[in-house]
Order: sequence, then structure tokens, then C-alpha cells
Amino acid sequence: MSRGQPGSLLDRLIAEAQADDYALAEPRSGPRSAKSAVVGAVLFVVIGVLFATAAWQWQSVQTANQDRREVLIDRIVQADDRAEERQAEVVDLRASVSQLQQLATSGLGDDFAEQLQAVQIASGFVGLTGPGATLTMADAVPPLPSGVTPDEAKVLDIDVQTAVNGLWEAGAQAIAINDIRLTSVTAIRTAGEAILVDYRPLEPPYRIAAVGPPDLPEAFAKTQAQTELDGLQRDYGIQSDLEASQSVSVPASTANLPIRAEVMKGGGG
Repeated sequence: MSRGQPGSLLDRLIAEAQADDYALAEPRSGPRSAKSAVVGAVLFVVIGVLFATAAWQWQSVQTANQDRREVLIDRIVQADDRAEERQAEVVDLRASVSQLQQLATSGLGDDFAEQLQAVQIASGFVGLTGPGATLTMADAVPPLPSGVTPDEAKVLDIDVQTAVNGLWEAGAQAIAINDIRLTSVTAIRTAGEAILVDYRPLEPPYRIAAVGPPDLPEAFAKTQAQTELDGLQRDYGIQSDLEASQSVSVPASTANLPIRAEVMKGGGG
């Protein structure tokens, strides 16, 4: 028993020393925990502010982009309206000029008046109304033929060119596509997915109005163009329909037309 007393005393001394250490450590850990909590709260607030700022900036950018887009759309619409107004003015002015030319040349004989009228019609300087036909072309309507993709089922500029050339071959005197008069300097092209006529984009369906002889539809049916249009409808589903009419109107051209011309002499001498 006497040997156990020193061990018990030693154990008690160690325990008391550890208790003192823990007692000293506990007061120090309290302020540190409070400080850590404050730092954590501050970081949380800072992160929240950063997220809120980023969200606000993103929303501001989106709003600014939308505002700019709407402004651009308004400008495009206004420009289109002004262009249409100017084109209408050009047509009216050319009609007035044509009337004045007729009056000025009325004393030069019927032959000269007929020649002048023929030149004006051929150049697109004046509008024309008479018998003829309207050819309507449109993209294929689903379901598409087997193996045909949506891009292949669309009317292309070359398809419109084929139809127009066929109408000229059939005897058309004047042609307009979606009310845009064709002349010898009119281009039919593609930009992106849009077909351009006289550098103006068109929307389908494409209405090709042609003034010509009463048998224009019958003459067109015999051309290679009609054969190619039939092939487009059969193979790709592209629609085309030619309708005869006793009264087809094509407007005057609004493009820049030549105002002077010279007769070129042959090289034979």
C-alpha cells in the first residue's frame, strides 16, 4: 500500500497540472472563436456583395444590348420606310417625265412615239399593264420527298433566274419579281438565306409577274424552264404555279437607269 501512495500523489499532481493547462487554454479559445465567426460573417457578406454586383452588371449589359437591338431595329424600319417613299417618288417622277416626253415628241410622228414607248418599256422606265401570267414559286412544304434536306427544298436564286429566262423566251415584254421591275442591269443573287433582286431582299413566296402575249402561259410550257421547274417539284417538292391573266401589272423600275446611249458601229467598216 505504501508503494501506491507516491503513485497516487504523482497522478494527482499530473492531473492538476493538466487541469491548470486546460483552464488557461479555455479563456484564450473563446475570443478566437468569436473572431473567426466575425471574419466568416464578413467574408459571407463580401461574397454576397460580389455576386449581387456581378448579377447587376450582367443584367445591365443584357438590358443595354436589348436597348441597342431595339434601336437598330427601329433604324432599319425607318430606313426601309424612307426607301419605299423614295422609290414611290421615283416612279411618280418617271411617269411625269414619260408624259412630258410624249407631249414633247407628239409632233415627230407616230413611228417615233412608238419607238420611244418601246424603249421606255424595255428599259423599265415606265410601268406596264396588259395580258400575261403570274408564276408563283415557294419552298417545299413538309413532308419532304425522301432523302431531301430542308436546305435542298428551298427556292434558290438560280431557280428564279431559270423561271425568268423562260418567261423572256416565251415572249414576255416586262417582268417584275415581288413588285421589283427587272431590267437589263437587274441582278438576281443570294445573300445568306435571302434572294436579292436589284440588291433588295425578298420573302417567299416569289411572285413573278410577266406582261406579254395572250398565249404566254402556253409558250412558257414549251420551254426548258418549265421542264426544270417540273423537275424541282418532283425531286425536291419546290412549288411553282403559272396562272394566266388578262390584266397583269408591273411597276416602273426604281433602279438607276442609263439616261444616254450611243449606237455602236460595226467593225466591218
